[in-house]
Amino acid sequence: MLRRFFVAVALGMVARVATVHAQDQSVLSDANSLSLSPIYLSDTDQKPDFHGFVETQLKTAHITPRGLIIADHGVEIQPVGALTCDLFEGTGLIDKASVTAGVWNSVNTSLDDPSAGPWFEIDYFARLNLQVADRVNMTLQYIAFDSPGGAFSTDNNIELTFSYDDTGFIAKDFAIRPYARLFYNMSGSSTTLLGRNGNTYDVELGFVPAYLWRLCPSYPVTLSLPTYLTVGPSNFWGGTRDVGIFTTSLGASVPMSFIPERFGRWHLDASVAYFNLLNGKLVDAANTLGNGRDRNRVVGEIGMGFEF
Repeated sequence: MLRRFFVAVALGMVARVATVHAQDQSVLSDANSLSLSPIYLSDTDQKPDFHGFVETQLKTAHITPRGLIIADHGVEIQPVGALTCDLFEGTGLIDKASVTAGVWNSVNTSLDDPSAGPWFEIDYFARLNLQVADRVNMTLQYIAFDSPGGAFSTDNNIELTFSYDDTGFIAKDFAIRPYARLFYNMSGSSTTLLGRNGNTYDVELGFVPAYLWRLCPSYPVTLSLPTYLTVGPSNFWGGTRDVGIFTTSLGASVPMSFIPERFGRWHLDASVAYFNLLNGKLVDAANTLGNGRDRNRVVGEIGMGFEF
């Protein structure tokens, strides 16, 4: 019954908005804890203990954060929704604590699984979020990658992310936000197709430069340049190299301030991302899935979502 409920929610979001393999995730685009959110005009300073978000992204391809190319054509639809409960807010060493749970989906019009059609993946995630010493953020997340059509066995994974919020240090409304993320695949199939099945990991090292451009006070634009490199043991990819991918993207997000805030804080997003498959096994995996051997890939994305 629980899975049927999540399925209904996921398909409903797709139909409403459109018509991360998270092995995306980091789910995140997040409603990503590393992103610099659009600014909103609020009529109250009081926040509820429960809040959440719903977003949908439309992409020109599906490339996972670890560099596996699931589909390089068709329309990739990635709806995600989550609910957060604030546990604590104070002035000690730990400033804030919260827990988040949600679900992410991948639907691609070029895929046609016999049992699930274009619905390739559904992921369930739960995470603990901590803000320490005002600027340091730590996230511990469990995420399960599941295939509705049985295309791969369920992957059980843990992610541990540390990031630093340096907003305002260099210039007003500007941040670099360096971070490090450990991704550990506990069990299941390889998250890079040709690598080890379970008990392996990679590390994502990156930063998320962002600038809040206040050209129009009611519609400020958040410009960002998320960039990262992945490294890890060679068995994660199945070859002999200990590097995975390099990727960078140029993104923009703007609040839909004309929508009253009582209906949620809505925003529009767009980005163009560049991926370089540094590891030859990722090239082999892309070719195995029928997506060619080109190391260099570009993915366009538009999205819409709201927070409440």
